Amino acid sequence: MIDVFIIILVSICQSIFGVGVLLFGTPIFLILGYSFTETLVTLLPISFFINILQIYPRLGLINKQMVLKVCLIALPIIFVLLIIVSKFKADISIPMGFILILFSLKSFLPNLNRFFDYAASLKYIPYIALGIVHGISNLGGSILAILVQENCYDKLVKRTTIAAIYALLATTQIIALSSVGIELDIRYSLIALGLIT
Repeated sequence: MIDVFIIILVSICQSIFGVGVLLFGTPIFLILGYSFTETLVTLLPISFFINILQIYPRLGLINKQMVLKVCLIALPIIFVLLIIVSKFKADISIPMGFILILFSLKSFLPNLNRFFDYAASLKYIPYIALGIVHGISNLGGSILAILVQENCYDKLVKRTTIAAIYALLATTQIIALSSVGIELDIRYSLIALGLIT
């Protein structure tokens, strides 16, 4: 029952702020004892459907240049790394913990915050980082938020671009999992969709 409650919370969060299902849901489900793969097969369909609903009415607002860079740079990295992590059942607890600590400290350490802002302004490095972090931990949402903040100025453009990129990330992850014979669990997606529609 606790997992249903968490899915409702993170789904509401994502429908309001544009992030939540993967960024918050992933560490919570891992803490609850789900494996990384079980977490992905549960959360990815939810994230995908919510993002599709968010971008459909505002397709013209998507930052296409950002989306193109994500497609060319981040998605291939995510695809390869996720296959490796899933196939060999790699323990991602250490990189997951490091990433969570790093992004938690960002708000409290001005120098670290300035470093993230500078990195986001570089041409390709942030997209490579997005691919690596999301491929091994499913926590690329923090990097994506920084990237969108740097490249988009209108609030609706930011939200729509984040939703479009998240939909692409989820699609890539779903294809990667399917290619190694892992099936999705869409039961919770029906709860989330019923909640936000």
